[in-house]
Order: sequence, then structure tokens, then C-alpha cells
Amino acid sequence: MMSCAFTSRALRWLLMSFAFLPVIGCTQSPTIPEPPIPQGVSKDAIPKIVVRKEVISIDGRAISVSTSAPKDWLLVIGQARKDGEYMWDNLGMRIGSEAKDSYTGLPKVYEFYIFVKRSKNWESFAYRPGSSFRHDRPENTFPGYLEIDGVPIGSNMTLTEIQQWRKFLGLPELVLEPGTRTYYVYEKGVYTHEFTFEDDDKLTYVKFM
Repeated sequence: MMSCAFTSRALRWLLMSFAFLPVIGCTQSPTIPEPPIPQGVSKDAIPKIVVRKEVISIDGRAISVSTSAPKDWLLVIGQARKDGEYMWDNLGMRIGSEAKDSYTGLPKVYEFYIFVKRSKNWESFAYRPGSSFRHDRPENTFPGYLEIDGVPIGSNMTLTEIQQWRKFLGLPELVLEPGTRTYYVYEKGVYTHEFTFEDDDKLTYVKFM
């Protein structure tokens, strides 16, 4: 009798173990393969810009848009062309600044641009005879290595590629601004930076706020 009771308990335990197997299998998430490195990306290129949330590291020197003044950027990047705003023509970068912050009364930077690709749409508008917009952007595009929240950014990168990388890294998708080709990183109720694309879905610039 003891032998039969033991066998019965063992059988019930075995059956219960098999019953849990499908449940365990269903809870496992499929592995997302790492996307390929974007075309033209080289980690050896300079300058090297790595962005983590609101902190921008340029060749190892950290700076934040929301707490900086133009002089801080000039110290980190070097001299710039001043044509309304500060432009680094050879680096494809630009900052927007106010003469005085409304609270401190001191100069303040409120946006930082990195142009990774020339925009045919913008140039067809800005390069018309008599246009005053021609010098509103740097003369060249960014030649270095750019990484934003772990995503390597290339000069021919598409919206689809960026979304794939963000999914692979467990980041939320970029959020579209209705009626535009601009997508935002939206975290904790705050827009931290934006990606603007051409009609062919190729990234043209990133703006940090």
C-alpha cells in the first residue's frame, strides 16, 4: 500500500510539472537581434559625441543645454562663426541662444543642433536668390561619431533603423509631431531631443533642448 501511495504521489507531481511547462514557455520574450551598425558609422571618427538623456559628452567633455551659456560651448568645441547664432561650419553643429535668461539675466543656450545630412528640401528654399536663410545652417555636415542613448547615428540613417535600435535597447519609440517629419524623444512628460527627416525618411538633423 505504501508503495502504491508513493507511486501515485510521484505521478501527480510529474503531471503537475508538465502542466506548468507551457506557462513557463509563454512568459519568455523572444530575443530581438541586434540591428546592424548604420552605414558610414565609425567609432574612430572625431569629434566623438555621446548623449545620455540630457548630458552631451563631446570628446569626453560633458555639457548640458539647459544649464549652459554660449561661452561654455566655445570652451568645449572651439571658436565659431557668429551669424545670428553660433555655427561650427566644419563640424555641422549650431547652438541657439538668448542674450539674457529671463530668470538669471545671463546669456543662455536653449538648443543644440547636429546636422548629419544635407537637406534638399531646405536648400531648395534657402538658396533662392535674395533669400536670407542661406547662412542659417552650418556649411558642412557632422564628420564624427554620434551616439544617442546607445543608438549609433549614421549620415544615411532612416527612421525605421532608429526605431529598430531603440526597440533593441528597450527604449520607447520616437513620437511623431503631427503634420511634420519630426519625431521626439519623450520621457517623463518632457521632450528632450528631436529627430527631423526628409521625405525619403533619411535623418537630416538632431536637436537637443
